[in-house]
Amino acid sequence: MRWYLVRTGKNNLTSLPRDFSAEMPLLRSVTVEHNQIKTFHPDTFAPLTLNEANRVRFIGNPLHCDCKLTFALQYPPSWLNAQCETPQALKDQPLK
Repeated sequence: MRWYLVRTGKNNLTSLPRDFSAEMPLLRSVTVEHNQIKTFHPDTFAPLTLNEANRVRFIGNPLHCDCKLTFALQYPPSWLNAQCETPQALKDQPLK
C-alpha cells in the first residue's frame, strides 16, 4: 500500500492489530490520539521505528504503563507524547 499517513483519532479504538503497519512500508505518520487504547504490542509500529523522522501520536489514550510497555521507552520522545493513566502511582506521568 502507498499510505504515508494514517489518522484514527477520536474513534474510541481500544486496540490496534499487532501487524498494523506491516503492509504499509511507506507509512511515516500515525495519529491514534484520543482513543481508548491502554496498551499495544511492540510489533504494532515496528516498521516505523527504523526511521526517527517517522512519528506516532498517542496523546489522549488511557495508557496502562507497566512492564509490557517498556519497549516504548526506546522510541524517540516526540513519538508518543503520551501520559500514563494507570497504575495510580504513574497517573499523569509522561511515558518516557
